[in-house]
Amino acid sequence: MQTHKVNLAPYLLVFPSMFYLFLFFGWPMLGAVRMAFERESQIMELYAEADDTSEVTGKVALNTEVTLLDYSLVFNETPSGRYDDDYWYYVRSIDEAGEEVEGWVFVENLRGAKGEGDFPDISQDGILRASDVEALPVYESPDLTSKSTGAIPVDTRINVWRGESQSNSETLDWFQISDTRLKAIGWIPAEYVRPYFTPFRPRDLALQQPTGAFLQPTENNRFTVYASPSAESAVLAHMHTDSIVTIDDYTVEFVVLANNDRTRPQYWYHIEARYTQALDGVDLPSATTGWIPQSAIMPTLRPNPRQIGLAYIDPAETFPNQTLPLYGAPTDSAEIAYQLPVYTQLNVWKPILASDNDDTIMWFLVSDSKNTMWGYLPAEQVVPSGTPTMFSAEDFKIKEGDNLARGARGSGSGEFTLNFFKRMFNDARFEKAIRTTVILMMLILPIQFVLAIIMALILQAQIKGNSIFLYIYTIPLGVSDLAAGLVWYSIFTQSGFLNSFLEQMGLIEKQFTFIGIGKEEWMITIIVLAEVWRATSIVMVIVVSGLQAIPRDYLEAGELFGANLWQRLWHIVLPMLKPSLQVALILRTILAFQVFAVVVAITGGEVITVLANETYRWYDPARMNNPNMAAAYATFIMVLSLGISMVYLRAVRSQEESMKR
Repeated sequence: MQTHKVNLAPYLLVFPSMFYLFLFFGWPMLGAVRMAFERESQIMELYAEADDTSEVTGKVALNTEVTLLDYSLVFNETPSGRYDDDYWYYVRSIDEAGEEVEGWVFVENLRGAKGEGDFPDISQDGILRASDVEALPVYESPDLTSKSTGAIPVDTRINVWRGESQSNSETLDWFQISDTRLKAIGWIPAEYVRPYFTPFRPRDLALQQPTGAFLQPTENNRFTVYASPSAESAVLAHMHTDSIVTIDDYTVEFVVLANNDRTRPQYWYHIEARYTQALDGVDLPSATTGWIPQSAIMPTLRPNPRQIGLAYIDPAETFPNQTLPLYGAPTDSAEIAYQLPVYTQLNVWKPILASDNDDTIMWFLVSDSKNTMWGYLPAEQVVPSGTPTMFSAEDFKIKEGDNLARGARGSGSGEFTLNFFKRMFNDARFEKAIRTTVILMMLILPIQFVLAIIMALILQAQIKGNSIFLYIYTIPLGVSDLAAGLVWYSIFTQSGFLNSFLEQMGLIEKQFTFIGIGKEEWMITIIVLAEVWRATSIVMVIVVSGLQAIPRDYLEAGELFGANLWQRLWHIVLPMLKPSLQVALILRTILAFQVFAVVVAITGGEVITVLANETYRWYDPARMNNPNMAAAYATFIMVLSLGISMVYLRAVRSQEESMKR
């Protein structure tokens, strides 16, 4: 009895081939399908109240953008006796079905739109002020009859968390505050809470060292250097106007204008000459220091340390008629020059420092904004302009532009859902994307196959210079999708090669717009040209391999029986090319559904969009940032590709396959 030896080699190759297919194709495909039909492992839930035990009002996929509408603040005492401030935000967003939902979200479940922890900080810096007590009681709730939780000394810097209005939404009656270390939390009447502001510092009104300057040309080419900032003081030297000086200090005087009640500030600068010239045959000292008037410096080089300030009066203090005395000298025993209305905008000219501390400002030389009155104010009565002197309800609201965040954490399980597909089908761009994809496929495939068969027949004919034609036909195979798109964009852009050529030939008077809004037909035409040029060579290679498998005896027999070229092509060549055409059709159809780089390079992907572009748009972290929606689009493309491939397998069958059935 004869035994047959089993060849095990093919069976041994099954395992690595199946492993390869599963690892590089099956596993990613299953992962994409799972993401399309399954919620994320965590879904951010929105609650009816700022409490995770309250009713759930909606569910939002992670990374979905939310709009912050309001906030609630909860203080939790820690074992160390301090407090943690926990924010809850009331948000509005879009759920997986595309419906608008609202609810409360804990701050740890969000991430800022610009980065982690990037949220609006509603707390403000404040200070406690009172004139009759040393400390102020803090209440457990905004009610004078509630329990006192302690006392905070006046003039203490505090955190102001929120304001509460009891009668008028714009009038704040109570503030929730804490000390800066979050050890004392409670409510305090609004009349004792003031914004904390950073006063002017000596360097704010100091010259930026070193400050170099050129002297102003004069009729006699000289300027006088004085021993003090006064034209009546001793003369130290006469300087040539070509001298270069370094300014290291300044002072300012107010000059009363003739026949006018206004005054004009006059700077005097303390200088050191770094370069001098001989004047009237007399050599000047190599280094000259002293004071020169403002008029001596070139106008564009005159430093102006002036700042804009505000005459400030603490509401806890009282002044007659709500005015501040403006003194003629930096001492409260000096003559009062003017009575300055509080909250007048000021020009702050110079600080007067404490004699024992160069960082402490005691007085400011100021004037009103029109320089009609000037004098000295105590430092505590001058604040930088724009500094708030009272809190308002707007200070404790989330500002427009700072109210965007994304879901980062949540709860929930990976449950089956069709919401991603529902949202995809309801997406306003979906219909446009699939319509454009089908149009491109219907235009590109016929043109490619006709051209590929013609090119393959030319190569098969073995005409003279056949190898040159082969090289020319296969050049596009070495060009990437993106490069091909950029090449054709450079041809058809408004200042591209085509417009330039037509202008030079005198065929057009002005450049024609091929790419832009309202030029959809032209852009589709350009995409078709780019894709045909780029990918026809692939089809040609497949057709050439199919032609080489056709026995020449068949063609010679057809010619012997009187069949012309067209009859031989239609009745012999094409029927025997069906297996090759089947492979080419499946390959090009799948690639047509995936066309992306050419569309983006030519149109930007906004005016003209396709399915692959929408897949990337939903996946892109800088735009939609929704991998589940991207997976839904990818699954839809895969189903379309498989479905059309099955149609091709049945419609384009070889004669042998048909007979087997």
